[in-house]
Amino acid sequence: MCFTIHSTADMHRDSNNDNNWMERFISESHNPILRVRNNGKIISANRASTPLLEEWRGFSEGKLHENFNENFYELPVNVTKIVQKVAFESRPNTLEIEAGGRLYSLAFTPLAETVVISASDITALRRTETKLKIWEKQNEALFRLGELTLSPISLQSLLDESVLLVASTLGVEYCKILKILPDGDFLLQAGAGRKVAFGKKIPMHRETYSRACCTLYSVKFGGGGPGGTEAIAKGLFFGPDFVRKSGFVSGISVTIKCEKKPYGVITVHSREKKEFTKEDVYFLNSIAALISETIERRKGEKALLDKVNFLETLLNAIPTPVFYKDSKGIYQGCNELFAEQILGYPREEVLGHPLEQLSEVVHKDLGEIYRQMDRKLLKEGRTLFYESKVMCADGLRRDFMFSKAAYGEVSGRGLVGVMQDITERKAAEEALAKNEEIRKREIHHRIKNNLQVVSSLLSLQSEKFEDEKVVAAFRESEQRVISMALIHEELYRSEDAESIDFSAYLKKLAADLLRSYKVGYEEIRLLLDVEDISLGIDTAVPLGIIVNELFSNSLKYAFPEGVNGEIYVGLRKRKAEEYENTGEKESFTLTFSDNGIGLPEKPDPGENGDKGEGENGEGDGEGSLGLKLINALVVQLEGCIEIERDGGTKYIIRFKDVG
Repeated sequence: MCFTIHSTADMHRDSNNDNNWMERFISESHNPILRVRNNGKIISANRASTPLLEEWRGFSEGKLHENFNENFYELPVNVTKIVQKVAFESRPNTLEIEAGGRLYSLAFTPLAETVVISASDITALRRTETKLKIWEKQNEALFRLGELTLSPISLQSLLDESVLLVASTLGVEYCKILKILPDGDFLLQAGAGRKVAFGKKIPMHRETYSRACCTLYSVKFGGGGPGGTEAIAKGLFFGPDFVRKSGFVSGISVTIKCEKKPYGVITVHSREKKEFTKEDVYFLNSIAALISETIERRKGEKALLDKVNFLETLLNAIPTPVFYKDSKGIYQGCNELFAEQILGYPREEVLGHPLEQLSEVVHKDLGEIYRQMDRKLLKEGRTLFYESKVMCADGLRRDFMFSKAAYGEVSGRGLVGVMQDITERKAAEEALAKNEEIRKREIHHRIKNNLQVVSSLLSLQSEKFEDEKVVAAFRESEQRVISMALIHEELYRSEDAESIDFSAYLKKLAADLLRSYKVGYEEIRLLLDVEDISLGIDTAVPLGIIVNELFSNSLKYAFPEGVNGEIYVGLRKRKAEEYENTGEKESFTLTFSDNGIGLPEKPDPGENGDKGEGENGEGDGEGSLGLKLINALVVQLEGCIEIERDGGTKYIIRFKDVG
């Protein structure tokens, strides 16, 4: 129902003007609209103005109808002053007042020697603004506490700050945090707003149903809402003595939950009859959640720190340098031995830096090789072992065995390396190898001497016989022994006691054979076409005997007295591409030829039990024995032999280096 209040004269005039739309608009408006004189006297007011008029003069809506007159209705002094100011300055103004439990915003507008007051109910707006301010304050508190949880302060300091923030934000006189002890009782760990003995043990009696107990039971059995509100609403608890004596009449509490069991309870109390909203409970739960998350995180951080300390202790206990770095080559960790012995820096200064910033001992080219190896390891994710010399911090160059492996990390791959000092082992190995080399050379020297003794004995023994065939047999045996002695002499003199330069050996053997058979260089021309080839002793000895037999046979039978001739000896190595990736041993080809009278067209000597014949076509038992020996030695070398009789004699022997 809407109505308009007028003076007596105005009533008669307005009753005859029902079609005045402005009057109808003002009368039916839901917002209070008043028109007043400059002295504060009310000229007219619509029905929506009733709460204001009741607040100002204490009249009900009915009395307004009965007793309305211009002299009776006037504004309060504070409102009248604003009216007078607006009328004098001819400038609008505003004012907020409470009336009938509502909050109104009054707008004063000057109009023809009067002032129009239009009011708006801003109660809901102010409540919303108040809530927003509360939310903002609570969010600021949560943000502040969030910052504290990430700071290095102690847990006790964090709890102390938390209760202060809660008490200030919720506007309560008291806030405390109770920690649950293993025996089920509470420990007062933090408090704000009242002097308490922190660290005091508080028994948790189930029959008293304290607020904290109700909160825990509610959480445990799933009853009620946050903080055990159902139990609290039913009055199933009464607070401890200090709560009652302090005059606290309202409060809430929530559980600080952790992963396995509750850590404790955070509770607030107020002496005012205060209705805590869902937002307040949510805020307190958020505080509890931040505390809980911090406790759990710090437990994890402590466990992780314990592991890190253990690993650092373990690294320092390892008696070899150990390090690990990320994919960019920046050291993330190492033991003291690596930092001080290898780089010459404290461990703290090594971490966070690449090798290039810490040491100049690694040659630029070698450093690039290391980086290439590291990149390959990071890409393939495997383990690599290699030896390298390193200039240590004391200026000494030492040998190390590196063991590097790629490991996975959240931000990418990294490398872990272990360095084993093998300087002494390398020195011992080199000394042992040197001693072994000396020993082998001494053995070859003694074998050579012994063979020379045997050769001398054969030479002396041959002088006791007059039969030319017997003497020739002794001389040939002597020459075979000499060919073997020459090999051991070459091994004694060579840099490698395991193999000899076969080219040099052939030159000496040929010269010795020419002298032995008393043939001048002017009669027989020797052509050596031998590559620089080194052969092992197990190959050189039989091959030397083969060359000796072929050479001796040519000198004895291929060139009759007074005939000039030519002997060719060639040794070639098979091309690597012909046998690599096949798993076969290295193979060689020995070619021996002369342009003498040649062999007769008969089966090769040594293929049966006959005596055989020499190259001059005459029967000769020793010639047959020599060729049998050649065939046997070729088989020993895993080879084969071919003989050509065109314009002399040519032997082609293919063999392998058996060691």
